[in-house]
Amino acid sequence: MSASIQVLVRVACALAGVVVAAILSRHLGDAGFGYFSTALAIIAIAVALGDLGLNSTAMSRMAAHPRARSETLGALLTAQALLLSVALAPSLAAVWLVLPPGEPRVAGALICLTIPFSLSSAYSAAAQSQLRILVVTVLTALGSAVWLALVIALAASGASLAWVATAFLASSVALAAITVLVCRRHCRPVWAGAGRRAGSLLRAAAPLGFSAVLTTLYYRLDGILLLHIGGAAAAGHYSAAYRFLDTLQILPATLFGVLLPIVSQRIAAGQPIQQLFGLSLRLSAAISLPIAAVGAFVAPETMTLIYSSEFREGARPLAVLLFSFPMIFLGYISSGLLIAAGRRRPLWVVSLIALLASLPVVWILIAAHGATGAALGTVLVEVFVGCTLLAIAARHLALRLPWGGLLRIGVACLVAVFPLALYRPDRLGGLLALVVLAAVIYLACLVLSGAVTRQDLEVLSSRRVVLDA
Repeated sequence: MSASIQVLVRVACALAGVVVAAILSRHLGDAGFGYFSTALAIIAIAVALGDLGLNSTAMSRMAAHPRARSETLGALLTAQALLLSVALAPSLAAVWLVLPPGEPRVAGALICLTIPFSLSSAYSAAAQSQLRILVVTVLTALGSAVWLALVIALAASGASLAWVATAFLASSVALAAITVLVCRRHCRPVWAGAGRRAGSLLRAAAPLGFSAVLTTLYYRLDGILLLHIGGAAAAGHYSAAYRFLDTLQILPATLFGVLLPIVSQRIAAGQPIQQLFGLSLRLSAAISLPIAAVGAFVAPETMTLIYSSEFREGARPLAVLLFSFPMIFLGYISSGLLIAAGRRRPLWVVSLIALLASLPVVWILIAAHGATGAALGTVLVEVFVGCTLLAIAARHLALRLPWGGLLRIGVACLVAVFPLALYRPDRLGGLLALVVLAAVIYLACLVLSGAVTRQDLEVLSSRRVVLDA
């Protein structure tokens, strides 16, 4: 399967997630959507604890040693089963402590019961190690499509929060069963000696997994704190706004997936990566800066159009959150460079510092400013993580930042959004026309200033050019 089709499927799944959030927010209201989103944040932390970097590490081993693939799969399932079992009880306790009595707690408990079924991701990792990308892509698309169809049916029938959670559990169980049935045809686990190999796998995965868990914690804890301090409605507004940021992360994740193997190959071969590094930074700035700036201007209309007028209060958190998007790009690029260079320790050290430092700051910001304070806390964390990792990666690999290109991109962005700052039409059609005008001005400024060149476009369209650069 071509990379372009994979990207299109991932984008389609992300957009389906936005549609699901829009339907559920209108159906459940801001409070109900806040409870549902908080439960999802809790299981996201639990699943990160259950994975602990095991899938990525095992996938690498299975690809490198295909004859031991079945043994590695058995070890992966053993290790994940242990971790997920340990994570289930604290998750249920968190639901009991955070969510109010009655239907919200019942719904939260039902959602937490999906945690053990994430064990099926081990079979997906085995399929990916065999380069069966079509299988994994189809399963991902199937999961998104089934959940979207269920949400549409639930909203049409007026289902309660508990029934929505029940449907979420049922769809998770069904998808896990299908994943196991499909992937077991290509790889079956070997259980003999699985415990010993699981220990080895855990030790190898620990540095990367610890970083992933810490990252998930500082990503998700603000929503849980907001529910506790600001109430369900504020949590619902923030979760709706955050959904856009989650969807946008498909862009840096795609860039990360393309660049990591190329950078790894060039570093292993002792070849320079300065040109590729500069292109990556300029590309990330060229994409993320206008999205953040224009998105902040149209945040009120976006929240009302996608969700409803009930969620218009989420416009300010969305506008603030979007300014973390350029820093998220930096984080992805810097993480890729450090992983390729074999420097994984800075990832979890920086993540740990970010988590410990952000908790009191985010608590104070939420207490003072509610959902907007939570969004500001996210921006501060991303600025620290992105800039710190970039500085470490650049110093370790002796890389220079492309200040001239970044400055030209920043100026082009300011020129493009200037019309939006001067005039704001009352009607949506006029606002859309102004956004299109800003996009045209921005692209023209990029080309005329030399911030984006023909050579850059050739690099983007051809992996071979990157390898030969």
